[in-house]
Amino acid sequence: MKAIILALLLLSFGLSAFASDPTYQDALRKVHDRFAYLEMLRSDYRKTQPILSPEQEQERLQLHGQLLRDDPVWVLYEQINADVDALKALPTKTESDAALIETLKNLIAFVRAHDDKATTRAQADEYAMSMRQFVARRDYEGAKAWSKTH
Repeated sequence: MKAIILALLLLSFGLSAFASDPTYQDALRKVHDRFAYLEMLRSDYRKTQPILSPEQEQERLQLHGQLLRDDPVWVLYEQINADVDALKALPTKTESDAALIETLKNLIAFVRAHDDKATTRAQADEYAMSMRQFVARRDYEGAKAWSKTH
Protein backbone atom coordinates (compact mmCIF):
# COMPACT_ATOMS: atom_id res chain seq x y z
CA MET A 1 0.00 0.00 0.00
CA LYS A 2 2.85 2.39 0.85
CA ALA A 3 4.46 1.59 -2.48
CA ILE A 4 1.27 2.49 -4.36
CA ILE A 5 0.91 5.76 -2.46
CA LEU A 6 4.58 6.56 -3.04
CA ALA A 7 4.22 5.75 -6.75
CA LEU A 8 1.15 7.99 -7.02
CA LEU A 9 2.94 10.84 -5.26
CA LEU A 10 5.95 10.53 -7.53
CA LEU A 11 3.71 10.38 -10.58
CA SER A 12 1.74 13.46 -9.51
CA PHE A 13 4.94 15.42 -8.79
CA GLY A 14 6.35 14.36 -12.13
CA LEU A 15 3.23 15.42 -13.99
CA SER A 16 3.03 18.75 -12.17
CA ALA A 17 6.68 19.46 -12.95
CA PHE A 18 6.05 18.65 -16.61
CA ALA A 19 2.95 20.83 -16.68
CA SER A 20 4.78 23.82 -15.24
CA ASP A 21 7.57 23.72 -17.85
CA PRO A 22 6.98 26.40 -20.44
CA THR A 23 6.56 25.09 -23.94
CA TYR A 24 8.61 26.39 -26.82
CA GLN A 25 5.77 28.63 -28.01
CA ASP A 26 4.94 29.89 -24.49
CA ALA A 27 8.55 30.90 -23.93
CA LEU A 28 8.69 32.64 -27.32
CA ARG A 29 5.42 34.43 -26.68
CA LYS A 30 6.81 35.95 -23.49
CA VAL A 31 9.93 37.14 -25.30
CA HIS A 32 7.87 38.54 -28.19
CA ASP A 33 5.52 40.35 -25.82
CA ARG A 34 8.31 41.95 -23.82
CA PHE A 35 10.25 42.87 -26.98
CA ALA A 36 7.13 44.44 -28.51
CA TYR A 37 6.52 46.41 -25.31
CA LEU A 38 10.07 47.77 -25.32
CA GLU A 39 9.81 48.60 -29.02
CA MET A 40 6.59 50.48 -28.31
CA LEU A 41 8.29 52.46 -25.53
CA ARG A 42 11.27 53.14 -27.74
CA SER A 43 9.23 54.53 -30.62
CA ASP A 44 6.71 56.49 -28.56
CA TYR A 45 5.43 59.32 -30.73
CA ARG A 46 5.84 61.80 -27.90
CA LYS A 47 9.62 61.36 -27.91
CA THR A 48 11.76 63.46 -30.19
CA GLN A 49 13.96 60.46 -30.97
CA PRO A 50 13.67 56.72 -30.33
CA ILE A 51 15.43 56.08 -27.03
CA LEU A 52 15.16 53.87 -23.95
CA SER A 53 16.94 53.90 -20.64
CA PRO A 54 20.28 52.04 -20.78
CA GLU A 55 18.80 49.11 -18.84
CA GLN A 56 15.79 48.87 -21.12
CA GLU A 57 17.96 49.15 -24.24
CA GLN A 58 20.20 46.37 -22.92
CA GLU A 59 17.14 44.19 -22.29
CA ARG A 60 15.72 45.01 -25.74
CA LEU A 61 18.97 43.99 -27.42
CA GLN A 62 19.16 40.77 -25.41
CA LEU A 63 15.57 39.92 -26.33
CA HIS A 64 16.28 40.72 -29.97
CA GLY A 65 19.28 38.38 -29.88
CA GLN A 66 17.18 35.69 -28.26
CA LEU A 67 14.55 36.00 -30.99
CA LEU A 68 17.22 35.84 -33.68
CA ARG A 69 18.60 32.69 -32.07
CA ASP A 70 15.39 30.91 -31.05
CA ASP A 71 12.71 31.90 -33.57
CA PRO A 72 13.77 31.19 -37.17
CA VAL A 73 10.24 31.76 -38.48
CA TRP A 74 10.22 35.27 -36.99
CA VAL A 75 13.63 35.92 -38.55
CA LEU A 76 12.26 34.93 -41.96
CA TYR A 77 9.26 37.22 -41.43
CA GLU A 78 11.56 40.12 -40.55
CA GLN A 79 13.73 39.50 -43.62
CA ILE A 80 10.76 39.52 -45.98
CA ASN A 81 9.39 42.62 -44.29
CA ALA A 82 12.75 44.37 -44.77
CA ASP A 83 12.65 43.47 -48.47
CA VAL A 84 9.16 44.97 -48.78
CA ASP A 85 10.26 48.14 -46.99
CA ALA A 86 13.29 48.46 -49.29
CA LEU A 87 11.15 48.04 -52.40
CA LYS A 88 8.60 50.55 -51.12
CA ALA A 89 11.39 53.07 -50.57
CA LEU A 90 12.43 53.03 -54.22
CA PRO A 91 11.92 56.50 -55.69
CA THR A 92 10.43 55.05 -58.88
CA LYS A 93 8.76 51.66 -59.04
CA THR A 94 8.15 49.56 -62.11
CA GLU A 95 5.17 47.28 -62.55
CA SER A 96 7.39 44.32 -61.73
CA ASP A 97 8.41 46.04 -58.46
CA ALA A 98 4.77 46.51 -57.53
CA ALA A 99 4.00 42.88 -58.38
CA LEU A 100 6.97 41.73 -56.33
CA ILE A 101 5.79 43.80 -53.36
CA GLU A 102 2.37 42.13 -53.55
CA THR A 103 3.93 38.67 -53.79
CA LEU A 104 6.16 39.39 -50.80
CA LYS A 105 3.17 40.66 -48.81
CA ASN A 106 1.38 37.39 -49.55
CA LEU A 107 4.46 35.48 -48.43
CA ILE A 108 4.56 37.54 -45.23
CA ALA A 109 1.00 36.45 -44.51
CA PHE A 110 1.96 32.86 -45.31
CA VAL A 111 4.90 32.95 -42.88
CA ARG A 112 2.82 34.63 -40.16
CA ALA A 113 0.20 31.92 -40.48
CA HIS A 114 2.88 29.40 -39.48
CA ASP A 115 4.68 31.35 -36.77
CA ASP A 116 3.08 29.45 -33.88
CA LYS A 117 2.85 25.97 -35.38
CA ALA A 118 6.24 24.66 -34.26
CA THR A 119 6.35 23.00 -30.87
CA THR A 120 10.15 22.67 -30.74
CA ARG A 121 13.12 24.64 -31.98
CA ALA A 122 14.03 21.83 -34.40
CA GLN A 123 10.54 21.91 -35.88
CA ALA A 124 10.72 25.71 -36.20
CA ASP A 125 14.01 25.32 -38.08
CA GLU A 126 12.36 22.83 -40.45
CA TYR A 127 9.37 25.12 -41.05
CA ALA A 128 11.59 28.13 -41.66
CA MET A 129 13.83 26.19 -44.05
CA SER A 130 10.83 24.93 -46.04
CA MET A 131 9.19 28.34 -46.14
CA ARG A 132 12.47 30.02 -47.10
CA GLN A 133 12.51 27.95 -50.31
CA PHE A 134 9.12 29.36 -51.34
CA VAL A 135 10.24 32.88 -50.49
CA ALA A 136 13.46 32.50 -52.50
CA ARG A 137 11.45 31.36 -55.53
CA ARG A 138 8.71 33.95 -54.84
CA ASP A 139 6.33 30.98 -55.10
CA TYR A 140 3.22 31.96 -53.19
CA GLU A 141 1.05 29.36 -54.94
CA GLY A 142 3.47 26.59 -53.99
CA ALA A 143 3.52 27.95 -50.43
CA LYS A 144 -0.26 27.75 -50.25
CA ALA A 145 -0.19 24.14 -51.44
CA TRP A 146 2.51 23.27 -48.88
CA SER A 147 0.54 25.03 -46.16
CA LYS A 148 -2.44 22.72 -46.66
CA THR A 149 -0.30 19.75 -45.65
CA HIS A 150 1.45 21.42 -42.70
